[in-house]
Amino acid sequence: MDPEWGHLTIKMSGHPPFGAQVILNGHEYVATQAREAGIGFAKEGNCFTRIADPQALAQIADTLSQPATIGRLTQVCDRWIYTACLCFGLDRNEQERSCFRYGYSVFQAEYTP
Repeated sequence: MDPEWGHLTIKMSGHPPFGAQVILNGHEYVATQAREAGIGFAKEGNCFTRIADPQALAQIADTLSQPATIGRLTQVCDRWIYTACLCFGLDRNEQERSCFRYGYSVFQAEYTP
């Protein structure tokens, strides 16, 4: 559970080059930020069902389409990949000695039944 983004999942290969897939949900990010801002809401699954201040929640959601989001996505990926995951394949010294770094690509997929 990330303090800024909420629930995230990382799927990582156990062998070099340690390919990884980071799965984040924008609704979780909005919910986490709304809680921090004191905006009341109810949520069922991935759906906001009650919102005390819809305009304030929309402003939070709009931050996901700002250019700064790229940097925030990189930060959350780095925060978890290099400390909680990659250490099982390369310890911190090996990561630094080899200059091992990830490059990120962003893909979005949505499914609504």
